[in-house]
Amino acid sequence: MRMRIAAALAAILAAAAPVRAADDCALDPVGAPDKSFFVEAVVIGPASDEEVMQQTRVAIERAHAPMSPKYVALPRIDAVYSDGVHSHRTIAAVLDGPLPKAGDHVKLASRRRDPDQPCAFIPWTVVGKGTDV
Repeated sequence: MRMRIAAALAAILAAAAPVRAADDCALDPVGAPDKSFFVEAVVIGPASDEEVMQQTRVAIERAHAPMSPKYVALPRIDAVYSDGVHSHRTIAAVLDGPLPKAGDHVKLASRRRDPDQPCAFIPWTVVGKGTDV
């Protein structure tokens, strides 16, 4: 199943703008800034393949750039966080370790420019437990 989602995401990425030199990027700094912001979130559960593909398309449209290929095959969770005024849902890639379970508190890093591929973005990622915020 993960191989199918990785192949589908690879097709989406192939259709996106090619990675170019940093001074020739179409990457939107609002859609994918240089640095992340961090939030504490509550895990809803694993993200479905359909959600991952749909949200990847949205992220590509917002960033005006492809997602960094090294994040394509990572598993994703669906999570909710608050900015103090509104609640937001997002899908985040799990970089390592076991997939967090529904109800777990996690620390998320927001979408950002990939320093290794400046014309691509890194998706939202799980970077720790909620107590690390």
